[in-house]
Amino acid sequence: MRRRLRIAFGLAAAVTGLTVANAPASATIGGPALAEVLGMDSGAQQIVVAIHHVDETGRLPTFWMFDLRSATPARPQRLEWSVADEGDTLVERREAALRVRLRPLKEHVPLGSITLTDAA
Repeated sequence: MRRRLRIAFGLAAAVTGLTVANAPASATIGGPALAEVLGMDSGAQQIVVAIHHVDETGRLPTFWMFDLRSATPARPQRLEWSVADEGDTLVERREAALRVRLRPLKEHVPLGSITLTDAA
C-alpha cells in the first residue's frame, strides 16, 4: 500500500496560473519566464510577483500584483509601468521603491491542507 501526500499550495498555484492561463498571449525567445514572489504590501493587501524573462530580448522583469481585497484575489493584475526594455531608469527606480515597500512572505502550510490518502 502506498501513501500519497497532497499539499494545497494556494499562492504557488496562482503563480503557476499567472504564467499559463491569465497572462496575455506572448512568446519567449531562447529561454523561459521565471516567477519570483517578491513579497506583500501589507498596507494595500497586495502580493507582488516578478516575471523574469530569460531570453535574448533584454526585457526587464514584469511585475504582477494579486489584490487580496478584490473579489478575485487569485487573478493577477500586471503593473503597467513594469513593461519596458533594459536600461529604462524610470522602471528601475519604481522597482527599487516597490521592493523597499514589500515584506517577505513566510512559508506556511495550514494543518488542514495536508491529507494522506491510500493509493490502490
